[in-house]
Amino acid sequence: MQWNSSGPSRVVDYDGTIATNQENGESQGVLRNSHNVQWTIGTISKLKVEMTETLTLEAGVDWRTASIDHYRTVRDLLGGSGYRRFDNDFWGDSGKLLQPGDRFNYNNTNKVDWLGGFLQGAYQSGGIYAYGMAGYSAIKYSHEDYFRDAGDGTTFTIATDRIGGYQIKGGASYLVNDMISVFVNAGLVSKVPILDGALNDITGVLNPDPQNEQFQAIEAGISYVSADRTLNSTVSLYNTVWNDRTITRSVLEQNGDDGLINILGLNALHRGIEAEVAYQPLRSLRADLALSIGNWRYTDDVSARYTPDRSDPSTQETVSLYVKDVKVGDAPQTQVAYAISVFPVRGMYAKITGRSYSNYYADFDPSSRTDRGQSGQPVWKVPGYNIFDINLGYTIPRRLGPGQVRVFANVFNLFDSFYIQDATNNSRFNAFRGNGTGANRADDAEVFLGLPRSFNLGLQVTLQ
Repeated sequence: MQWNSSGPSRVVDYDGTIATNQENGESQGVLRNSHNVQWTIGTISKLKVEMTETLTLEAGVDWRTASIDHYRTVRDLLGGSGYRRFDNDFWGDSGKLLQPGDRFNYNNTNKVDWLGGFLQGAYQSGGIYAYGMAGYSAIKYSHEDYFRDAGDGTTFTIATDRIGGYQIKGGASYLVNDMISVFVNAGLVSKVPILDGALNDITGVLNPDPQNEQFQAIEAGISYVSADRTLNSTVSLYNTVWNDRTITRSVLEQNGDDGLINILGLNALHRGIEAEVAYQPLRSLRADLALSIGNWRYTDDVSARYTPDRSDPSTQETVSLYVKDVKVGDAPQTQVAYAISVFPVRGMYAKITGRSYSNYYADFDPSSRTDRGQSGQPVWKVPGYNIFDINLGYTIPRRLGPGQVRVFANVFNLFDSFYIQDATNNSRFNAFRGNGTGANRADDAEVFLGLPRSFNLGLQVTLQ
């Protein structure tokens, strides 16, 4: 494929590619499709037994198996007579002249076999409620590459041993009195790594020491209900340590090749406070507030396996990624929702809802942070924004019709706010490169704008 790099971003020169393909006969660049085809079968079975009036036990078994096919096909030859490739060991030295629909680049199947079980118990007596559960799962991964000769004329296959993981969770709540209750929940999870953490389906190499992802979480809070039941509120604190996370991402190289980066051992800390308040002083009026303030960040730099050309496993190398103290992106860390509802007559409601988002960091490509000087350097921060909606509805009394009739209307983004709801830092597709790469600036981000103002009207009829 030919590229035009005269502007701030690279763009494909389709006309130039078509002209070159027609001149050469065989295609030098084509359009392609990437396929991910999956099927899954399994069964989940549970058994619940009430041992006593205060104790209930539950046990379950979960068995699943999945097969996932990955391959690329030629979509359009762009003026050429065929697309010659040498990806398949079984094609010989002359390769194969591909036509639309033919597979190339990679063609493999990954399989996942899962078997797990759990035991859970719940106890309730008076103002005390407690529960606990323990579960175990064992997973086996296998990989078959249809383009690779195992050395004896058969396709290349590898498989892991069964990898075990567990989870232990528990919690309790205590009703101090009719108005106040306190609660605490905790969990310890050792999650089996995803397939990319157990084997590399690009190079065909097993990870000799696959690491389980580790979760350690604790949450504690207090709930309050006023004596007249007009006020209901809950406040909680949480702290979650998420270690040894595995992430795999594609990377577009300057020469047009698709690279791959496989990150092992990514550690993050999530902590924050959450609160909910509902206040209804009158039958016809209610106010709601929900608040979440978090502090989520990566705690360590990490190494990764980097393959600049995924069609050539020999290009794989180890790189360091400097993500320590970078804020976790792709979700606002401060969120506030608030609403006022009125019920002027029976069956009628009007509600205005507002949502405020801030402390929102863009998602980022870890492969862009290979410079030691980037350690601790923040990614681009998305501007905060506020959104308001209106919801109206009325259920017509039955005496006015043979069934139940409800009419409703909704206005979303009432003030037609212009806002960014998702962003990728230093986008590989839409960044402005005039100021260099990796600048963590607004013009280096790929953004997705929120929907403008919209509305709908409806009529719902329920016949009885």
